[in-house]
Amino acid sequence: MKILILSAIALLLNATADAQYRKESQESQDRLVGKREWVSPPLPLENGRIVYSENVKVGNLGRENLFKNALEWYNYNYKSADTRLTIEKAEEGRLSGTGLIKYNAAAAGGGEVPIIFYFDLFIGDGEYAYRFYDMYGVDGSGRFDYAEMYREDRSTYIKPRWDKRYRYEMLSDMNTMIEMSIAHLMQAMSKNSSVVTK
Repeated sequence: MKILILSAIALLLNATADAQYRKESQESQDRLVGKREWVSPPLPLENGRIVYSENVKVGNLGRENLFKNALEWYNYNYKSADTRLTIEKAEEGRLSGTGLIKYNAAAAGGGEVPIIFYFDLFIGDGEYAYRFYDMYGVDGSGRFDYAEMYREDRSTYIKPRWDKRYRYEMLSDMNTMIEMSIAHLMQAMSKNSSVVTK
């Protein structure tokens, strides 16, 4: 009987020590990296829509060369059966259409998630302006707008459709993918230019 009581006490002390260790370990982790709040990055909003836009000056390239660079960027990165150009007017320096980015989202269990977006390019001599907007995706629940997900992320009044961590990961991924697309555009647009300024 004495052995049984001593064993129970030893197990209880061991469980208490293990719980204390886990608590101290978590507190130490929180001090090192901060407590995870799963707050998505700030996204550029325009009238409730997510819109990435900028006017960019490109040194010595005329409209014709810049338009050619823009068309090559689109054809290389986005031309597919799932996307299309809606405006292609070299003489006006206008290019608009849809883009599609497919990637494997950890938040979606590693499954492929598309990011569909619209874009407008306005091209002049030595400069251009871009707009990437109205991003949406498709997950297990169907089609969703990233702007709607972002509104939910920033509001305490909207009944949540998505888990907080899921929203954070999807919005962060979308932001990263769109920013990479913009970086590719800027690189393509500066091709054959001796000077690039913002």
